[in-house]
Amino acid sequence: PSVPYLQVAPEAAELVPALLSKTPLPKGASEFTSLHVVSAGGREATARAQAVARSSEALGRSSSLYSWPELGSGDVDGEYEAFFQITSDMILNGADRASLLVFVAAEGSEAEMAVAAILGMLPFRGVQVAFVTPSRECVDPLGRLSTRSGLFEYSAEQPERMGRCPLAAIFGPSPDRVFQRQLGEWRPLKPVPVAEEKPAPFKIGAMELPMVTYEGRFDAGVHRLAELLRGRYGEGLFPVVAVGETGDALGYGREILKALAEGGCPGFYFAHASGESFKRPDA
Repeated sequence: PSVPYLQVAPEAAELVPALLSKTPLPKGASEFTSLHVVSAGGREATARAQAVARSSEALGRSSSLYSWPELGSGDVDGEYEAFFQITSDMILNGADRASLLVFVAAEGSEAEMAVAAILGMLPFRGVQVAFVTPSRECVDPLGRLSTRSGLFEYSAEQPERMGRCPLAAIFGPSPDRVFQRQLGEWRPLKPVPVAEEKPAPFKIGAMELPMVTYEGRFDAGVHRLAELLRGRYGEGLFPVVAVGETGDALGYGREILKALAEGGCPGFYFAHASGESFKRPDA
């Protein structure tokens, strides 16, 4: 994966045309259909985000404004809720796969870049993200990016990301450059199946995913999965279980987290809205 850094003037009148013309387009799109501008918070970033939205409207391109909330360093629930609240609002405001998410940073920090990357992952399996930074020093977008809490992260080197860049482009005051890294090797978990398991592997791209259909008792299957995960990642495993509304109602995720915690691996549990209807602005 590679991410270009592009030098731009700070004025919105010059920045917005650069955002629209220099940010790589998503596959199949001839232009960006709309701008969704997220401010990192703070007076200067908020004012700049507002100026970007106004300039976009003046160019005849619809835009919507959002603001990342001010959160404490340990507020993992606040971060999770903010991710889904902002991306849900984007969809309700008509975002589609050809929309551009513009994240206006206050400092250009790793935490801000992580937020921008994760926001861009959620709608429609990903939209293009332009990261606007005021800093002359730039964090490597292809390194491991962690939010302020340290719980949520994005690493473009992970092969399961399939080379998807966390950001489509970075815009700032420094000279042009390109960040590049190699993908890591894909090493999926491939358990030796027991009697109750039927391998059902499939591929996404060139990556084989070790899917298994379990036909035994539910509680035994939960403990089997927990054992496999602990065996793979060791006692240092810190699970983050996130499930949709149906999985939450059925209790699957909580049972898996409970089994891991009983084995010495406690973690976090989150539930979120799910289903194809949730991806429609009129739903």
